[in-house]
Order: sequence, then structure tokens, then C-alpha cells
Amino acid sequence: MSFNASVLTDEAGNVAGVVAGARHITDLKHAEEEIMRAKIFSENIAATFPDSLLVIDIEKV
Repeated sequence: MSFNASVLTDEAGNVAGVVAGARHITDLKHAEEEIMRAKIFSENIAATFPDSLLVIDIEKV
């Protein structure tokens, strides 16, 4: 869960309310884990063939 909040004040600086939001981030965490697995996989391939040419598309990394 990602959570944030802000205090709202009036012109005199008195607390007038609070605005808060929460977001379910399970899908984001799963995507981050998949990216990490792909990164480790790619690094392992590169380490296995140190003398070969490896081309990486930065736009897709």
C-alpha cells in the first residue's frame, strides 16, 4: 500500500482538514520483481560470454 496525506490550512494557518490517498501497489511490486529477474538473467548471460558482443536496447531495459 502506498499512502500519502496533506494538511489543509485556512488563510490564518489553522488546520482546515486533511486530504489523504492510498493506492494498492501489488501489481507494481510484481512488475518490479519481474524487471529485477530479467536484469539478473541478462547480467548472467553477459557474464557467461565476456568476449562476445552484447547489444542492449536502452529503451526496453
